[in-house]
Amino acid sequence: MGRVLCLPFLNTPATRSATRVSPIDNLNLNRIFPGDANGSPTEQIAAFLNEILVPQADLWIDLHAGGSSLDYYPCVARHRSSDDVLDAKGMNFLKAFGGPYGLVWENFTEPGQGAFTAEAHNTVYITSELGGAGRADDAATSLAEAGLLRCLASLGCIEDEVEQQDEEMTILSADHGRDYYVTETFGLFRPRVRLGESVKSGQLLGEVYPSWDFETAVTSLVARCDGLVVCRRHPAHSEPGDILFHLAQPIST
Repeated sequence: MGRVLCLPFLNTPATRSATRVSPIDNLNLNRIFPGDANGSPTEQIAAFLNEILVPQADLWIDLHAGGSSLDYYPCVARHRSSDDVLDAKGMNFLKAFGGPYGLVWENFTEPGQGAFTAEAHNTVYITSELGGAGRADDAATSLAEAGLLRCLASLGCIEDEVEQQDEEMTILSADHGRDYYVTETFGLFRPRVRLGESVKSGQLLGEVYPSWDFETAVTSLVARCDGLVVCRRHPAHSEPGDILFHLAQPIST
């Protein structure tokens, strides 16, 4: 038994405009927690979650994808916290959710994310990267549905039989500093590896061809270590600060 709160989307203006930021106040909800009850609309939404909803929750499952610019290999994910007990619970739910890959983000310190608000309230937080590139993927959607049911069963909220996955989950680790590849130039992005491909240290991942300054050399992105390509940029046009790849490495748990 238990109570389930389902929110199809949290920021209506951003959802309707198909962007990460609200057109009303130009804020990304998942970057401004704990919010401000007296602030702009997006800040007020964050404050409501932080002050009202999250303190009531044992488990917060945040279902999202890579948006229109990033394409992810579908996986369930969590952030490494500073609480070992909370981390152990998070890993249990990660495995209960299921899927071919579970991703653990290491050293992720970007402020204002829901994961840190959940940790402050001793709430287990797991998220997902269910595809992306601006499309609805049937396999990713099916994973989300099955994963939610398995987590509800693990919590004891439902007693019905749920479908168990046949394959064992591979746990991956991604270091925010080492495994993210970001462009520093304007240009056209040409990937040289596929999503889900295993790569070796020193392997060419892709190139950025300058589109504004033809005297600038082509920028090559080379793998800093072995890993699996879990994320790849979708559009060819790229600007400074755009993420082009995420890699991740298998770990034992």
